Amino acid sequence: MKQIAYVFAVVMMWGTALSAVAGEVVWTGAIADKTPSGAVRKVQVSLSLADAKEKGGTLAFKGEWSCDFKLEFTDTEGGTETYFLKPPAKGLCAPLVSGDLKSTPNGEEKLSIQLLNKEGQTLFTSDLNRSR
Repeated sequence: MKQIAYVFAVVMMWGTALSAVAGEVVWTGAIADKTPSGAVRKVQVSLSLADAKEKGGTLAFKGEWSCDFKLEFTDTEGGTETYFLKPPAKGLCAPLVSGDLKSTPNGEEKLSIQLLNKEGQTLFTSDLNRSR
């Protein structure tokens, strides 16, 4: 049992070290989504952005949404970076397919995001916290 725990600890340590070496930054938070009945539910969000050289990342939704997007960097304007939300994503993420994510730093520990549909309408906004 100790050997399994040790192996797990080593794997976790290397995973963290490799993502740090790769320059990946992870941001977490939530968006507020309205259900068909009008109730508001929080949807957990995890955004991983690669370093300046790589310019890409992933956007993952947890819980009932349970979907994710690959991000493709498209533009920087006035400190705001824009990423294309690459399909496929199904279910509750469908309205965001082929839309954009706009991210704007808000200090070193926060990132403001906007999620837009393919028509350019803002569907969600949130402030995410840097997690590592």
